[in-house]
Amino acid sequence: MATIPDDVLSGLQEVLTSKIEERLLQQQKEEEEMAENSQKQRSFTQEEEEWVSNAVDVIKFHMVESSQSLEDTPGYPPIFVHQFFPDEKIFGYKDLKIDIYFCASTMYFYPIISYTSTSKEIVKTMEPDDILERFCSELPDWHMEVYKKTRGSFEEELKKQIDFKPYGEVVYKFTNNNESFELWGQPKEFNKDFNDYVTRIQFLALFEFETGDYTDMDDEGFLTYILYSVKKKSESDDLIYSVAGYASVYRYYVYPENEKRHYPKVVDITIEDPSDDLIYCRDYVDLLTLKDQPEFSEEKVKAGFSKEMEKVGREKYKINPRQTRRIYEILRLHYTDESNKDELKAYRIDVKRRLEKPMKRTKKEINRLSFLAAEDKHYLSVLESNNPEVKQPQLQRLYEKQIDEYKCVLNRLKKYENF
Repeated sequence: MATIPDDVLSGLQEVLTSKIEERLLQQQKEEEEMAENSQKQRSFTQEEEEWVSNAVDVIKFHMVESSQSLEDTPGYPPIFVHQFFPDEKIFGYKDLKIDIYFCASTMYFYPIISYTSTSKEIVKTMEPDDILERFCSELPDWHMEVYKKTRGSFEEELKKQIDFKPYGEVVYKFTNNNESFELWGQPKEFNKDFNDYVTRIQFLALFEFETGDYTDMDDEGFLTYILYSVKKKSESDDLIYSVAGYASVYRYYVYPENEKRHYPKVVDITIEDPSDDLIYCRDYVDLLTLKDQPEFSEEKVKAGFSKEMEKVGREKYKINPRQTRRIYEILRLHYTDESNKDELKAYRIDVKRRLEKPMKRTKKEINRLSFLAAEDKHYLSVLESNNPEVKQPQLQRLYEKQIDEYKCVLNRLKKYENF
């Protein structure tokens, strides 16, 4: 294998040191800006405050059937609005009302925005929020027709939906409080109209789920089920279908030896981009499951993570090794006396050793990266991550983040389980 001449290597190291120093300063500046922006809420003067509305309070959704007029349809508020209004405030209007009307069957929507006055000619320090632009910014660019710009075009869709029939086939029927419901599965073959239909439903989901997003309908792994409220038309036995809910599930591979068709227990669930709350919920449940196992006694936990812990998690409870290790670290934090410097240091080293593994590079890898960095500056960032001046602060931040997460789980256990 070719080696790098000493003079070339020395020059390269000088360049790298200089670049690392520049990058550290830039990184520090970016982190300070990010921290400032993350805490930044729009602040309003006393004059501006008069024109501020809470977005959750002024937005109402209305599901309109063909036989109804817009004004007669009851409304309900959103749960989340931060995807459209990051600080959950709308500036620039008095007595603001935002009514978003959906075709109850086909899910096209039309917004009506009303207010008694605007700040445009009165407050010169800040422009009124462009409400329609905020909504349109989250529309799917592959199906902008979901938004009807005029009342006339929306009412045309209302007339059309009287003949709406669900896509796919019925998989389940039930009644609740004298209301009839049907659950429909998606078509077996690719259907662009169905994919667009799901997209229209998912626009509403952006207001209902904290991290809601559009499903990649080109991914054949996704399956979508839509729940409809069903009633008969007054003039015939034909049915009217109104959307009551939907669910997207993802097909995932399960090793054949773990398939137990006669034993209806879930082996594993894959969740794309889980929220923090969902992660804490999983930690909470898994900790309750494992904490009383002999392999997770205080004595064994303090001795360090073991193959026996991994085995009982994987084979007995179908918990993957990475999650089992996470539960071990949460338990060990619980058993660690934080006022004891030696105990706390041992715990910190144990966690950081695990966090550091993906960052480690062999001497051979470093030499190879140095050679590549001489030709391509993009390899510099990879090299920098192995520099102690860069790696140690990163490790400390990761460690502190982990501890904060673990304490959330432990505090919940103390509150609800007397742990």
